[in-house]
Amino acid sequence: MRNINNGYVGARRSIRSLEAIGEFKVPLSQVNKTMIGDFLNAWGSMFSKADLEFLKSVSVAKWKYMIREKGVGYDSWHHTSSWFNETIHYDLSVVADRLIAEKDTLDKEYKEYRSFRKKESQSFKYGVIKVKVWGGSRRNRKLKGYKTVPGIIVGNFFFYKNKSKLTGAVKKLKTVANRVVWVEEYGSYEELIEKHNRYQNTKELFDRLIAEKFKQ
Repeated sequence: MRNINNGYVGARRSIRSLEAIGEFKVPLSQVNKTMIGDFLNAWGSMFSKADLEFLKSVSVAKWKYMIREKGVGYDSWHHTSSWFNETIHYDLSVVADRLIAEKDTLDKEYKEYRSFRKKESQSFKYGVIKVKVWGGSRRNRKLKGYKTVPGIIVGNFFFYKNKSKLTGAVKKLKTVANRVVWVEEYGSYEELIEKHNRYQNTKELFDRLIAEKFKQ
């Protein structure tokens, strides 16, 4: 149901975001097999038969690679979620054209990228993050307090165990997100507990987190 008073459709997405998605200008999170299939079915006549078959064969990961790593398809941003995030939308038609233009080198380039990322992902730091915890409604948010949790830092992401339990799922936060108050990073577990002694006797928790994060 549309809420015309604040330009939102429900609590997740602005009307403009929804309209953009209808034109296949979508957030990265919606670049998936179904969305790509819908796009190719709707826009298939814009491509040659050979190019259309090629696009159908390209994995979702390579579509996302073209957007995330090469910056292809940027179109606009729109508000989404109850946090009023400014979410970038990408034009799938532009991404498709670029995939076609680079189809002769795409597989080799993507393989090299994956190899680099695999090596890079094994490098991490121990860390502690403090984030804001919000409550209330979307239109009347209230700061309930703060949460501080230990975890590991890989690139721009902070990984931690849900509720700091061994059996908790691995969750992640972007270290530059609006609700992050601060992040501290350390080269070892010993350095972390020297500054944050409340996390002494949590080595098993970190070992489990690291094993699950890098199990692939």
